[in-house]
Amino acid sequence: NLDGDMPAKKNHQRDCDVARRAGTANRVSSNRARDIARIMMVFALSCWFSASVADPSEDLPDFADSAGALISPAQEKKLGESFMRQIRLYAPIVDDVEVEDYIQQLGESLAKHADYDGEFTFFVIDSNVINAFAVPGGFIGFHTGLILNSKGESEVASVMAHEIVHITQRHGARGIEARARNNIPAMAALLGAIVLTAIDPQAGIGALTAVQAAQMQSQINFTRGNEREADRIGIKLLHEAGYNTQSMADFFQRLQIANRYTDPKHIPEILRTHPVTVNRISEARERAERLDGGTIRDDSFEYKIVWHKLNVKAAPDPAQAKYTYSKLLADGNYQQESIVRYGYVLALTEAGDINDARVEVAKLLASDPGVISFRLAAAKVEERANDYPAALVHYRTAYEMDPTSRAVVYG
Repeated sequence: NLDGDMPAKKNHQRDCDVARRAGTANRVSSNRARDIARIMMVFALSCWFSASVADPSEDLPDFADSAGALISPAQEKKLGESFMRQIRLYAPIVDDVEVEDYIQQLGESLAKHADYDGEFTFFVIDSNVINAFAVPGGFIGFHTGLILNSKGESEVASVMAHEIVHITQRHGARGIEARARNNIPAMAALLGAIVLTAIDPQAGIGALTAVQAAQMQSQINFTRGNEREADRIGIKLLHEAGYNTQSMADFFQRLQIANRYTDPKHIPEILRTHPVTVNRISEARERAERLDGGTIRDDSFEYKIVWHKLNVKAAPDPAQAKYTYSKLLADGNYQQESIVRYGYVLALTEAGDINDARVEVAKLLASDPGVISFRLAAAKVEERANDYPAALVHYRTAYEMDPTSRAVVYG
């Protein structure tokens, strides 16, 4: 709970609500995963066949020769772009501009301290799975489940720093090179399986088996040595960007403890794809202590906005989200009232309670008229009411405040 500790009874109720929400989301996710799996199995097998009969003169990357030369950065970029074309077709990418801009800005705050000549593209997948992944070429994906299970911005930044290092140290490219052995058909099939794995890890492993590429599974699950290297350099990036260096160990330790006695199939995917041990957590904490010092960033306003926006969207029933936020406001269990009220406005809008949403968003604009996100929320309320002239008034006001805002321009 980002807005302060609640009494034990309320914590219990909140946990029950979260559990019910996760159960419903898992059922929906499971059905969607089966549909995606069928599509991706056909895609992967088609790639295997078409690549095996392709004209050698086609513009396909030459990944490596028998001497073990590494994939070039240009070839990494090609592979990453191919991955993104497929994942945009099959994965539920979050296309909310505020979320997109936030995750990109957070990533850039870390990436500018990394030794990397290429560009990074950060994106979010709508999935309750707690995971993140890096793809050669500078593409890094986050699942909404990871963001919603974070206790602060530094925890998200710690995972992001870790994934950035996988790119800068070319861990993915090295894994591909070691296993592909210049086998373009196998690489095409593996690409399809990686796309599916990013969406649904269990189905992805099935796809890998279907295309007889089980020996390449370690391409997805980085080696322990790579993980330690990503931790070591990632903590340095965290420190240089001003985030809490203890957050990496805190996040992994909390997930590990919370799932110690859980059925293995329910263990968060990030603990599977990024194996966590007691020694690894201890090493991360020791490195963080050596780097401690200086000012640590507070959670940004944008982080709180995005967290609550994703939280409302993740609720299986808008009425449940509406009740949760109204209860928080009524009980005064928050550190920043405007952020909780913002979540309440979003929940009311999702539930179709337009009149109540107008009342609540008016309170936000009266207290904080210069906050773009609040103005955008007001515009969305009017859009939901089909009052487009009123929505345009809010958009125009927001545009005068910040003509560079993509969310405002798109609106």
